[in-house]
Amino acid sequence: MRKHEAITQGWFDAWWFLREYGVKTRDDIRPEAWAYDLGIEIVEADLDGASAQLIRLGDLVQIVLSERITESGARRFAIAHEIYHFLKKHPSLAATMLCKPKWVRSGAKEPCAYEIGSNAFGSAVLLPDFLLRKRCEVSPVSLDVPWQITKEYDVSILASARRFVELSSERCAAVFAKDGVVQWSTRSATFTRKIRDGRRLHRDSIAWDFHATGKLDERDQPVPARAWFGTTSNEDIIEHATCRPDYGTVLSLLWVPDAVGARVGMP
Repeated sequence: MRKHEAITQGWFDAWWFLREYGVKTRDDIRPEAWAYDLGIEIVEADLDGASAQLIRLGDLVQIVLSERITESGARRFAIAHEIYHFLKKHPSLAATMLCKPKWVRSGAKEPCAYEIGSNAFGSAVLLPDFLLRKRCEVSPVSLDVPWQITKEYDVSILASARRFVELSSERCAAVFAKDGVVQWSTRSATFTRKIRDGRRLHRDSIAWDFHATGKLDERDQPVPARAWFGTTSNEDIIEHATCRPDYGTVLSLLWVPDAVGARVGMP
């Protein structure tokens, strides 16, 4: 299964899951209660290199959460992610292999379809489109709405920024970088320029400022379009970034206004 197909399937399954549990408001989104309803025990342990793991031992089913997870939003997402592995009956792994992320154990260079689908499901059940799509239809685009969603729905800013981009019709993208290198990016359907994983940050980007100095101006501001994707245009796009100095990471939300879209190759 390809990446796009895995994401689409994850969203579709989330829609059915939310319908099955009668989710209509923010208060109905209860991943721990869902897990227990499905007969899954939640425990904590010292997992090396993984945030969570689904274990099946006969009739016993557990979601093992890493003791390193201290933020509520990360915990909720990990539980939702593992619930999808359970629902889809993804292959279980031997106990001796529980210490590393699933896709690393196989020697793959990027997450497999199981992981991609589980991430899509986790995002969609914690941040339902029918509750948030209108909130994400805003212009100009900045991190303001994702930050509001983070607080209201008890998720990480990474999760809310990615979901914002998925639901927005504006030309926007969320880009996550660590130590000056892009780790992943998520684009809206209208943001047609690809930002490659593994690329070094450009010196003209706001994210580079954090990498170079450890400091960040967390205001939305114009940057040259060439700072993020290949273009000969001298037009500016908008970058709004936030950082985690303790992790050496920075999240950038990029926006291409309609007025400059065609001139940077996004008609």
